[in-house]
Amino acid sequence: MCTTCFRYHLRVKLCRNHVFLSLDEFSTLPLCSGLEDVKHDNELIKFYCRSHDIVGCGDCIVLGHTSCKPEYISDLAKSFKDGDTYKSIAKRLADLEKQKTDCEHEIDKGKYECEKMNDKALKGLRDFRTEINKCLDEAESKLLSEMKMMRKENTVTKAKIEAVLQSFTSELQEVKQMLDTQLYRDNALFINAVNCKSKLTDIEKMYEHSSKDMALKGLKFVRNDQMLALLKSERPVGSLQFCQIECRTKETTKQKFCVGTRVRRHGISSSRIYTSPGTVTKVTDITFTVKWDFRVNDTTYNIADDNTDKLKII
Repeated sequence: MCTTCFRYHLRVKLCRNHVFLSLDEFSTLPLCSGLEDVKHDNELIKFYCRSHDIVGCGDCIVLGHTSCKPEYISDLAKSFKDGDTYKSIAKRLADLEKQKTDCEHEIDKGKYECEKMNDKALKGLRDFRTEINKCLDEAESKLLSEMKMMRKENTVTKAKIEAVLQSFTSELQEVKQMLDTQLYRDNALFINAVNCKSKLTDIEKMYEHSSKDMALKGLKFVRNDQMLALLKSERPVGSLQFCQIECRTKETTKQKFCVGTRVRRHGISSSRIYTSPGTVTKVTDITFTVKWDFRVNDTTYNIADDNTDKLKII
């Protein structure tokens, strides 16, 4: 604390009797031995059983571990901090902390990947919907074009029919006038009737020939029931495929095969199955090397190589 904080600290009633020391004075104080004493059922834990890798008080050792040759913790603790066991535990702790940090990074990465995939899926859906709308617009435009062409053909056909009917009307009117009994009688009427026979025959042939081209074309819209059924289906536009985004860090080959790791490899030679034991002697960022017990040549594996699955840790 600075001087100001120290002064405010003493204003509180519960803190008026607190004693403050300088950093130099604090560094000279001996460590409180009571903090190192760990008890079990009000008895100090003083023994370590190496066979079972547990610690216990006197009662625990007498009742269950007398034949295990227990050792005093005070003897073992003197050099424990600088020993391999403590370093191994500390390394495992550091590795787990690193895995936790990596897992946090993977989770953040997974969140980003989820958002990215979601945006991509949404874009794909929108693009497909646009493509469908474009196809429907083109199909509608094609039908409208056919309707327009048919109306144009009917207009031409109608003009032809009107022209033929006008000619028929004129021809029939002439024949009708020649057969009018008020205008012609007796011999004249007979002569006109004879002449009208051939004229009527010509008119009939002309009408029969023209009637083939005088039909107008009607139209009717027929729905595509297959498309309608597809649109009414459960997923007419498409579906979603879900995939697992791994957010937990996995144990890598490099972590599994460290220097000193004992391994064995199975193989087949001359129709005989054999097992080769060995020891990992070297590990780099991308490879690790195994020295075999009964073979002259060492083997170097790539960490990312699938062949590492053939190795088993002993």
